[in-house]
Order: sequence, then C-alpha cells, then structure tokens
Amino acid sequence: MKKILITIGVLMTMSFNTPENKTNWELYQAISDVEDYIEWLNEDLFQGNITEEYHEVMLENYQETLQHLLKVNRDIIHLTQN
Repeated sequence: MKKILITIGVLMTMSFNTPENKTNWELYQAISDVEDYIEWLNEDLFQGNITEEYHEVMLENYQETLQHLLKVNRDIIHLTQN
C-alpha cells in the first residue's frame, strides 16, 4: 500500500511540474505580486509615507507592468487553446 501511494505521489508530482505549469504559476505569481505592490503603494500614499508625485509615477509603472503581464497571460491562454 505504501509503495502504491508513493508511486501515485511521484507520478502526480511529475505531471504537475511540467514547464507549462511552472510558467503559468510563475506568471500568476508575478501578476499577484504587482497587484500587491499597487495596494501597498496606495496605502503608503494614504499614510503619508510618499508624495503624490511619487505615487503617480510608481502607479503608472506598476499598471504598465501589470498590463504587460496580463497580455502575456492572454497570449498563453490563446496559444494553449489552439
């Protein structure tokens, strides 16, 4: 029984660790990270830790980065569906 469970575990690990799944996970993590950065940036502005000018510049940069990541995500989804 133990050998069967170990074998199933190994096979599941191998199937879930394909390059495509790793790339998807890394992309989703990057998107989540940028969304967190935007949230923290807004909180820093609210608490007075940064100036409005700095906030505007950084927010624009983060939003641009987020748009690029979302486009890559859409492209990957489109490629995998065809």
